Amino acid sequence: MEHRFVFLLPAAVAIALTVMPAFASCITPDSEAPSDRDWNQLREEIAGFAPLEEPGLRVGAQRVFRLRPEGDASTRDALLARLSDMAPRIEELQRSMVIEPRRAVVLVESHTDGFDESMAFTYCAENGESHWLEENIDGLDALPAGTCLIVMFPDRIGGSRLYDFDLAHEWMHTMQRDAFGEAYGDEAWWREGSADWFAHKVVPAATERDHVIERFFTQQQSCELPDHSYDAQVFFFWGEPLFGLPWVFELGFASGDYLRQAEQAAELLPPGRWLDWAVAQAEEAITMPDGRPLPEQVHKPAIDLGRECRATITGPALSVQVREVSLPPEMGGTLQIEAGEAQVALRGVDGDWSRATGSTGIAPPPSPFTLAAISPSGADLSVDLSAGTATPSGCKCFVGRWIERPTAGPEDQLDGAREALDMLGGMGIGEEQTRDAADFLAGAVLRDSFRFRNEFAELAAEVRYDQSGPVLTIGPDGSFQIDDPHIISREDVRIDYRVYRHSGAWHDENGRLELDIATFTFDGIVEGPNSDGPQPITDEVTSASASAFTGGGGNWRAACHGNRLTLMPWEPPGHTPAGTAVELVKH
Repeated sequence: MEHRFVFLLPAAVAIALTVMPAFASCITPDSEAPSDRDWNQLREEIAGFAPLEEPGLRVGAQRVFRLRPEGDASTRDALLARLSDMAPRIEELQRSMVIEPRRAVVLVESHTDGFDESMAFTYCAENGESHWLEENIDGLDALPAGTCLIVMFPDRIGGSRLYDFDLAHEWMHTMQRDAFGEAYGDEAWWREGSADWFAHKVVPAATERDHVIERFFTQQQSCELPDHSYDAQVFFFWGEPLFGLPWVFELGFASGDYLRQAEQAAELLPPGRWLDWAVAQAEEAITMPDGRPLPEQVHKPAIDLGRECRATITGPALSVQVREVSLPPEMGGTLQIEAGEAQVALRGVDGDWSRATGSTGIAPPPSPFTLAAISPSGADLSVDLSAGTATPSGCKCFVGRWIERPTAGPEDQLDGAREALDMLGGMGIGEEQTRDAADFLAGAVLRDSFRFRNEFAELAAEVRYDQSGPVLTIGPDGSFQIDDPHIISREDVRIDYRVYRHSGAWHDENGRLELDIATFTFDGIVEGPNSDGPQPITDEVTSASASAFTGGGGNWRAACHGNRLTLMPWEPPGHTPAGTAVELVKH
């Protein structure tokens, strides 16, 4: 995959197109400065060229010079012909610029193997300064001050249209230098994005940079706008029809470093206009400069508020985040939006956009609906959604990871203990060890202060739990599991359950939450006087005995309160619930 690459050069700059692997991070990897070998090869190649020509072609006020090999002097100059063909389109665009570009340009085609496999680069002298060519090549002292050199590498460019695109891109860089004069040497998003936009204006129907546009939407999920580079051309595709050509050139010619930071870049537009940018992506309304659809569109991950009452949309500053949101069936009340300083817009199918910021509750659009959000500042995006009041069969607020808190009044019981001992006997641990465990359980008082655990207390054995309570994880896919790893030890008997898990499926119908335990999984180590050292114990039980030695499962009525979940034993409407409520908190 090729992409444009910036070279940092002493007292000047080179911008290049090169072939690189796919991006692994937001920011384009820094280029390595060209080596002395690269420049020496180019100098030696140019030194063997025919004398400098000024063939009489001008692009607006920009004079054009040509350097090419001696043997080519009598043949048709294909590079010059390409520039001559595109010159009218460039000049038409130049008429929208506040400052008329006047930098002279020297065109060179190189067949050297240096410059990091670049397809092309531009190297300009400072305003009023002589060029590297004059300092290194005899007979080139007639170049105007501040001249730019465009070097094309035809052997590395696949196809005529890509060649034209690269040439137009580099020409934009000569005009950017002319606008502010100073040298720069990196892949700043507004410079490279506008240069690719310009090339699309000059070379319509180009598809060779489609992969760069696709990269914009992939990276946008986790990158601030200033983290982009060539792929930021999409921002200019959107801005040109709204604000006009002068706006694009004014931004593309911006000097200094202030646009590198999201906080400063946010000042380019008022907050409402940043939301327009987000909405345009959500509507898939942005097109190529020639009117074609974009080769890729914004990604729209799904949020199902029918599974969990709340969701948080996050993203970097100035990154557009779009979601497809589904609501609980028969949802009542309002959709609560906590957007802070972010800008949010929502639209149902065939509906109009509703805009929101700060803290607000709105009547939600028909489900599913599209939500677009952006943080128009240097702060990261964070938007909280909550489904308001839902019917019992609606918002599944119990979906999540919870840890049980002990009940206020624990009850003495032995439920599950005998079944657990039977299970241990079937694990090949040995009759004597099982009998040992039975002995210290026989006269014990078991106190169960957790519904999802049979806790050992006042026991001749010591039981140490990894967590303060059993952890109940209720998944959005209809699965759940209860995790409660622990260690049981007494004198010379020790059982270490590193995994102690009951799992199954949950069902919710008419307000009744059913937890149906189907599997008991354990993995650990047992050690006793007859075990010949630590012995692994592991198994997965899928039978009626899977629910043994735990109080999990059953039918419940769920109620959510912030980060707390209360499970009441379920009874049909009109009946008083029997038993003690289970209290859990977010974990």
